[in-house]
Amino acid sequence: MDKKPTYLFLENVYNFERSNTRKILVDALVEAGYLIEEFIVSPLQLGIPNDRLRYYLLAKMCTNNQTDLIKNYNLQPVDKLIKTQFPVQTFEFLKSTFKNLNINIQDGDISSDHSASNFLDSDAELSRYSDLSVPIEYVSRRNNYNFDVVNSKSKKCATFTKVSCEEILKKLENGDDSDIIEFVKTLKLRFFSPNELAQFMCFPVSSPNPENKYQPYPDPDLGQNIVLDFPQKVSIRQQHQLIGNSVNVAVISCLIHHLFSLHV
Repeated sequence: MDKKPTYLFLENVYNFERSNTRKILVDALVEAGYLIEEFIVSPLQLGIPNDRLRYYLLAKMCTNNQTDLIKNYNLQPVDKLIKTQFPVQTFEFLKSTFKNLNINIQDGDISSDHSASNFLDSDAELSRYSDLSVPIEYVSRRNNYNFDVVNSKSKKCATFTKVSCEEILKKLENGDDSDIIEFVKTLKLRFFSPNELAQFMCFPVSSPNPENKYQPYPDPDLGQNIVLDFPQKVSIRQQHQLIGNSVNVAVISCLIHHLFSLHV
């Protein structure tokens, strides 16, 4: 490549850091003259109740007189290279981006009183969707019903790739199939709406929960509010999958801000 990119950014699943693919990538970037930083972090560390642990690689091209910064990077043990906390300047960036957010730092992470309730839709907003209830048939054909379930007070939700939520009650481990199904009916389980999932992932939406402090302020230079929206032909299931396979905007924003601030 005649003109190499100045910046490179990669997101991948947890444990990618131990793969041969990652080693090949890092070797190639070091050979090409890139300064590299690697992170394994989760939205939970920013006070967002979404457990989405991911691997991130940030790389910036070094100038000719800065090669000492990258020398022997790929020869060090992976465990010594991976950073498990956000950069310190992340928190100042969050303050400027989410102006209603009260930052409280504990052990290098943000402590937040946000729970799932701060990201849930009102009844009026939910009425925009067809029935979000989890069908009993959907439950009964799953062995042992090994899904997670959250309520409005939950402060940790799972990855939203398929079905969401936290550990189900112990009662489900003990009853027979008919007992489990009857108990599940009493829970009135429903899926998160696409609008709720988008808020957990910190996308700007047109109808956010007023208690959600992770909605970014509009950029006055844009002249209009930019929000996540889907064409009508995209089904609810497809919206779930698209959002679940996307990225957390707050996490990505913090890391890209850090990448652009590297002075090399």
